[in-house]
This record gives sequence, structure tokens and C-alpha cells, in this order.
Amino acid sequence: RDATLRDAATMSPFEQTQDMTVALKRIVLRYDDSQILNEMLQNADDAGSSEFKVLLSARTFGTASLLSPALADMQGAALYQFDDAQFRPDDYESIQRVGDGTKLGDPTKTGQFGLGFNSVYHVTDTPMFVSGRDFVVFDPHEAHLPDGLPGLCEDASSLSRACPDQLAPFQGIFGCDVDAGCWRTRSGQGTLFRLPLRTREAAGRSRIKDGRGGAPSFEEVLRQIVDPFLYEGSGEGRETTLHRRLLFLRFVERIEVYVWPPGAEQMSLLASATALPAASPPDASSAARLREDRGAQLRHVKERVAEAPPPQQDEYGGPPGALRYFAAMRAADPDQVPRPLIPLLLQLERPGAAQLEEAWLVSQTFGDKEDVAYAAAPRQRSEKLTLMPSGAAAALVARRHAPGAEWELAPRLAGRAYATLPLPIPTGLPVHLNGRWEIASDRNSLAPEDARPRHEWNLLLASRVCAAAYARLLRELAAGAVFGGGGGGLRLGSAERGEVVHALLPAASAGPGQGFGAAAGGWL
Repeated sequence: RDATLRDAATMSPFEQTQDMTVALKRIVLRYDDSQILNEMLQNADDAGSSEFKVLLSARTFGTASLLSPALADMQGAALYQFDDAQFRPDDYESIQRVGDGTKLGDPTKTGQFGLGFNSVYHVTDTPMFVSGRDFVVFDPHEAHLPDGLPGLCEDASSLSRACPDQLAPFQGIFGCDVDAGCWRTRSGQGTLFRLPLRTREAAGRSRIKDGRGGAPSFEEVLRQIVDPFLYEGSGEGRETTLHRRLLFLRFVERIEVYVWPPGAEQMSLLASATALPAASPPDASSAARLREDRGAQLRHVKERVAEAPPPQQDEYGGPPGALRYFAAMRAADPDQVPRPLIPLLLQLERPGAAQLEEAWLVSQTFGDKEDVAYAAAPRQRSEKLTLMPSGAAAALVARRHAPGAEWELAPRLAGRAYATLPLPIPTGLPVHLNGRWEIASDRNSLAPEDARPRHEWNLLLASRVCAAAYARLLRELAAGAVFGGGGGGLRLGSAERGEVVHALLPAASAGPGQGFGAAAGGWL
């Protein structure tokens, strides 16, 4: 043995490794490509952004001055995403960790799997972005960047002078001025992602997504990724629902979606959506109040977590963020968590169509001591679950098809489940329910019945937390506590309030989504 140790210097290294492209391919298989923009929207909201913009562009750019000739294929059509926040150090750390991001185990973040950003590999092999003054590009194939680098981060302005064609696709898009090294936005900050669409030649070489499906055309990205972000339904039943993605977000107030078709001289707007306070007219004070209410619950929980003692590993383990959260919840009084009732005006604008305004009432709530205790019980901890008893209900009260027009009471809504953003899951109720559900990692379904205690948690969240938010919403509407004084131009008389409340009551039978919506409706 001693002789072996003395000869250690001559030993050959032998280790287990994984090709990054293999890990990314597995992630892509779990996510549908229609989810890409949802994932990016939730990341923007987690970052505290107020604006979120999308552009699908068919433009092409020069290839004479690039970091590497192999990047020439990336100078064509691309999907862009902008938000008005800037990467912080922990954001850079998180985006470099595939499937093990810093969001993992942090219940104050929408993205719980640390996987969402990597859904972009559905359409590209080389995602890139400018944030602040940094230019970042990833190359998991190690085939396009100089010296076979898997990625790099450089000063965008300096690189723009050295390799002008490389940064040309970013220049002037949504206020990104790489030449001057600044952002011409209201906040003076910004992050702009560019996802060069994978060409057919690149798909033939790709180890992440190959074949015909790996090289989506401009038209296919418009149909498969942009359209599902804008619309629901198909044919004559297709409805623009972009504005409803703002319902349960905490920071994003405006979404804009653009397209730059082949041969066009400039981009054109497809649709925009804005969340406004239900005051008439909206002013700086009411806008500030709306921002305060939308993020109040999250801020409170974050403050309690920040005040918690440094996390210590216990018999159940878990990431540091989860340990701090549990320590904070053990010490905190859940009755002190804000439970705002938010009258909300959602505006939808589309070229050539009348502006649509919808008046919503959002009721946020938080569980009691019993719910908090359940969330931190040994069985849940041993399953590495970080559960937060936060929920909300949202009711569509009225709508109008032009500013200043008469309001009309809204038709009965087919309620859906939201995990901050909409899930393709009906509630069977005339309201939308938002919660910190235990959902499958594809973000399209709830944990199945055989996934206990995750399934039990979803039933508890629906039957206790969301049901309480639902009941309060009905009670306050009936009492005239909201929409009784001309908020947003909407004033409900007693008869109209009765009609609205009656329409919002659960049906005698739960209908679709029965195991889920019936839990909330039955408790009510």
C-alpha cells in the first residue's frame, strides 16, 4: 500500500462525468416548447422586473467580425426577450447551474426546479444575452466559441468595438445600446436575451435537439411558441389572453409582444397587456399602492427569512434557502402575513382592434398556524418539500371594449389553476385559483394522487387556503367593499353586486377539475 501511495503521481485520473448536452437534452424532453416564454416571464418576475417584452425577428446580420467563424450560423432569425432588471451575482451563479439553480428550495421564487431557463434549448444551441454591461453566450457543444470554450462573459461595449457584427443583433433592441455601453430604458437597466434559431445544418450536428424538430422555422416558432403565449383556444374560439398572465405576478406590470417578419423594415406589435390600479383615473399614488399590494406577501416572507438565524443542517437536511425559510416560519406569526384584496384593471391592446379592459378582484391569503405546521412536518421535510401555504383567488367582474365605454358584467368564467402563471388545469369553478402547488417538473400538471404527500398538500392548499381567499372575495364583493365607488370607472349597484356574486358561486357539481376545484368549492 505504501508503495502504491508513493507512486500516486504516476496514477491515471479516472472519474465519472456527464456531457452537458446530455443533461440539457433530458431537460428539453421534459418541457414543451410552448412553455419557453412562460419560463422567461417567471424569471423576469422573480428578478423584480416591471416590463417584459418579446420579439420574434427574421433579420440577418453580418458575419465578418465575430468571435469565431463558427458563430456565423447564429446571425439569422432569433427569438428575443427583454426585461428591465439587471443580473445580480446570484443570477449569474444560478444560470450556470443546470438543474441545480439557486432557486431550488426557495419558496419565494416562482421557478422551483432550476430548469426553466434551459427550455430555450428547444430552439437554439447558443443562447446569449446582454445584462447591464455584460455579454454572455453559452456553447454546451464547445464547438462555436474560441478555444472550445463552453461559454464566456465579456464587456459588451468593448466586444462591440472589437467584433461589431457579434453585438449588432442587440443594438437598439428595446433600449439596448451596446455601442455606448448603456441602457436607454426608464430604469437605466435591462437584460436582453437572444436565442438564435437553430438551422437545419446545426440540427444535424446537435446533441441536444436534432432532426427536423430541432430546426424550427420563423413561422413554426410564431405558431408553436409565440401564439400560445398570446392566445387560448383555436379557430373561432381563439381568445387573446395575454393580459391574464399578469393576474398573479408580483412585479411585472406590462407585457409587449412584437414580430419582425422577413423583409420588413421594422418590428410590429402583436399585442400588449398592462396591469393598472382600479382607480379613476389611475395616478401615481394608486399605482404605488398596487405595487405594494401585489408584492406585499412576498416581501413579508422574505423579510422574515432574512431575519432568521443562519441555517443549520438538521436530520432532514435541505438547501440553505429552505432551512432559513423553515426557521423563519417557526418563529413567525402567520396572522401577520399580509392578505391584500386587490381590485385590478387589466388592459389588452392589439393593432386594429378595440382596447379591452377587464376589472378583476384578486384575493390573496396565507395559511394559519395549522397550515404552517403541516408544511414543516417531518414527513414533508423528509421528502425535501419546501411548502408555503400561500394562495389566491381571482374573479373577473366586468369588462368593456373601449376606454370610457359602459361596463358590462362579465360572463361566467371557466376557472383555471395558476402557479403564478396559468396551468392547463381547469378548476371547475368560476374563479382562477393561484397557489404554491406541488406541480410536476414539466409545470403542466399537479402532483398525481400516488405522489403523497405532495398530492395531499395540493388538496389542503385548495380546501383551506384558496377556499378562504375565494370566500373572502365573495364576501367583500357582496358587502360593496370594492367596485362601489367608481374604481376604474366601474361602480356596482346592490343589484349588480348580487348578480356578480351569484355568478361566482360554485356550481352544484364541480365539473372538470373536480378533485381539485371541488376541494375549494366544497369547503366554501
